[in-house]
Amino acid sequence: MWLDASDATAVEKDASNNISQWYDWSGSSTHMLQDSANSKPTYEVEYGKGKIDFDGTDDFMRTVKDLDLTSDSTVFILSRIDTYTSTYAGVFDIESEQQGIYYSSYWTDVGGNSGRINIIHDRHSNHAEGWDDSNSTWYYKDGVGSTKGQDTLLTTIVGDQLDNFINGTDENLIKYNDNAIRPERAAPVTLGRVFQAGHFLDGSMSEIIAFDKKLSVAEVQEIQAYLAEKWGLQSTIDSDGDGVVDANDSDHNTQVLSQFAVPSNRTLTLTNTDGNSQSLNYTAGSSETLNFSDFGIQVDLNSTYAPSSGLDGTDIEITASRDLQVGADHDANTQLQLGISSVTANGL
Repeated sequence: MWLDASDATAVEKDASNNISQWYDWSGSSTHMLQDSANSKPTYEVEYGKGKIDFDGTDDFMRTVKDLDLTSDSTVFILSRIDTYTSTYAGVFDIESEQQGIYYSSYWTDVGGNSGRINIIHDRHSNHAEGWDDSNSTWYYKDGVGSTKGQDTLLTTIVGDQLDNFINGTDENLIKYNDNAIRPERAAPVTLGRVFQAGHFLDGSMSEIIAFDKKLSVAEVQEIQAYLAEKWGLQSTIDSDGDGVVDANDSDHNTQVLSQFAVPSNRTLTLTNTDGNSQSLNYTAGSSETLNFSDFGIQVDLNSTYAPSSGLDGTDIEITASRDLQVGADHDANTQLQLGISSVTANGL
């Protein structure tokens, strides 16, 4: 799962910025949905980047498709709490049956304004909510009240053991019980609310990345560095865990993000309504013509956008900025369905 609020194209929203869908850009189609008008979070822009804002009253989002983290996993959550409450401010829940949650991150106000962050709470189905349940497993940290109103990066790694990082710092969290730390089943995800409970987040979410595997230490540091630089959080995130925040650390790991570069060699596939398809390879950023002879369609991939250069015949042009131009011979009887399996900052 990859939920990224930095770009407004990542969400479906109305004229009032109420969000009905937050797209999963991982290609897994684990999209976040909300159909109820009263429970839709809003899309807001802060310092030039978008975020999903939850009102703390009734806003939340939920997937229809299950997320399977029953094996090893690594989850990065960049979120913020604006108001601590005596109940649980839900951030990310993998649901269990009835009122249980298998995997959750949430804030709560414990011990005055000190604040507590719970990274994992594994409560099995049919068990009551609360500390007195021997089937619950909690990993938590107190004294995080200073994170109020600040974007905070929570990283959880599940393998042979559980590792947790807050803003890149490896935390030896307090543990309550020794039960299983993995979800027992694949299940839907709820954002902004403790599943089937009236515990809502007054805060926002910027980006969530979930892997169904345990990443290496180097990979975790690379992604933490990516998030710190992308969201301007170098002054609060220590991506490599050396005790120095990235802004003051000359050897932080932003440079290794080149390992995550999208390959320039790509494939474009056209499929008709009968299910017949033809695939042609191309190089991203180049100006070239793909001749889909099976369909009599020519696709021009241009590195620059030239809206004045009209297209003839059945040509289709996709520019580097993702603008789409369709040739004059296409009419009302032509149906063009464009399915994008993955999107990068450089387009298709």
